[in-house]
Amino acid sequence: MEDNKEVKLIEWEMDEVLGELRRISLVSDPAVEVDFMLFSSELKFQTIDKEKRVVTGVAMIPDMKIPRRDDNGGLYYGFFSKETVEKAAQIFFKKGSNTNNTNLEHEFEVDGVNFYESWIVKNPNMDKAKDLGFSVPEGTWMVSAKIDNDVIWENYIKTGLIRGFSVEIKAKESEVELIKNQIENTNGSYMDFVDSMKYIQIEKIAETLGLSLEISALRMPITTLQAEIKDDLLHYIIRETHRDYESISQAYNCMRRSMKKRTTLLTVPHSQRSYGSKRAARGKLHFNDQKLKSISVKYKTTKLYPNEIDPGDVSIAKCEDRFTVKGEELADYRFSETPSSPQFFLYSLASPENAVLWHGIGAFAAPKLLQSYVSIRESCRIGQPVRNLDQKYGLWMEIPLQLNLIPEHMWIHPVYRNIDSSIGCVEKIEDLTRRGMKIEKLALYA
Repeated sequence: MEDNKEVKLIEWEMDEVLGELRRISLVSDPAVEVDFMLFSSELKFQTIDKEKRVVTGVAMIPDMKIPRRDDNGGLYYGFFSKETVEKAAQIFFKKGSNTNNTNLEHEFEVDGVNFYESWIVKNPNMDKAKDLGFSVPEGTWMVSAKIDNDVIWENYIKTGLIRGFSVEIKAKESEVELIKNQIENTNGSYMDFVDSMKYIQIEKIAETLGLSLEISALRMPITTLQAEIKDDLLHYIIRETHRDYESISQAYNCMRRSMKKRTTLLTVPHSQRSYGSKRAARGKLHFNDQKLKSISVKYKTTKLYPNEIDPGDVSIAKCEDRFTVKGEELADYRFSETPSSPQFFLYSLASPENAVLWHGIGAFAAPKLLQSYVSIRESCRIGQPVRNLDQKYGLWMEIPLQLNLIPEHMWIHPVYRNIDSSIGCVEKIEDLTRRGMKIEKLALYA
């Protein structure tokens, strides 16, 4: 066996929401399988009450190193902390179906076995476990089961074929280890890192629900626009939304915006000085009767996010410029002539997803953004403001499944409480890992 000192040690955790603690099995020997961590006591049943048919034993021992093999066959060790062991005990009895859900050797389902007692060893020298003959460390999870199944009692327990318990837990890496691995696998790209973490959550949801969920990563569409010709999809969306006062008004309605001031730009024209930050851009729409006459654009230097590591190193969109774009340049749009960045709710029409994963709707993301995303699809079904998407591009404006990263369980900046600060601006990366990412379904917008 490889030298233990050179082998990686990983802390395993589990997710209560996804129900990764499956059952406690009756086993003859400790076992480790690939898909599920079958965490077994190396101790036999120490106490057998023959009259009551009660067996007591160890369910989990904290900090016990368990050998595993990774996908490449390399050896590593995993362990459960005291906190995770205690959490497992709580989850087990919280889900009532677990107490009579067991099997033999992790294979054969059996009935008539009911777990009725559970405790965590607090003081090994004074605990009930010691009185029963166990020598176990602090934090050990003990359980007792009543055996009403005659076959199990006579043929397995009394004969000694079954000697202990084994808890079926689908183990996962700790959040710190997960972040580290994903950063290494995404070549320093923060966007790729964030997406990879979302995909991990989606895979778990898909497995739990028995669905096939493939969610596209929706990015800023500049690369797509650069590659398009005039009649391609994003060009068409920009042209359609700027064809006249009515189409722009319909787009504003999807955003719940008033046409009184007309300061929201549906697509933000880039400056000839190469400025293109939406956060730094201001503008106004000007009309000549029903026709879009022009758009006035102003770029102004804008502070973005503070930096916890170096307060003096603040992200800034540094830009100063003013210019006007003629209305026909948008009504007859060509990115090569008038480069611009369309608003999210518009370019999202070109995304093929059947499900959407939002970032903290209700806390970090404005519900209006979600509303505009849904509204533009509902409106385009009747040809407003973009006509004939189904006929021209085969797009059917169904409302995708709406999922949301629950705000209370998001990785957020520990000081400034936003989710847009890159990891490089956070002093202690472990501050981001104390809350596991959890996802909910937004039924209201489905």
